Amino acid sequence: MVNGQCTLSLPVGPNGICVPKDCKSLCHQKYKGGGRCTPEKKDECLCFICKRP
Repeated sequence: MVNGQCTLSLPVGPNGICVPKDCKSLCHQKYKGGGRCTPEKKDECLCFICKRP
């Protein structure tokens, strides 16, 4: 069970990507490798920042 949230600093569309920041946390370790980040999916790591491709 992971209590993670994704706070979007930028609005991202279907092609939005998540870029991992350099930080140390259990959440970051679990989601290390990146993933798609969308406003509808808020189970991404807090250590992720969303940027347009």
